Amino acid sequence: MLGLGHCSNRCVMRFSNTLWEAKLKPLHLCESCKQKIFSLLSR
Repeated sequence: MLGLGHCSNRCVMRFSNTLWEAKLKPLHLCESCKQKIFSLLSR
């Protein structure tokens, strides 16, 4: 998403090995990913 890699925090951008893991992920971004996206969109 927007060139972001996977995240190690509990975040929608965290890598999922299985469909079950993907379903368990939160539907929000962590603060780190929010800051990265804000920075990308501010260019």
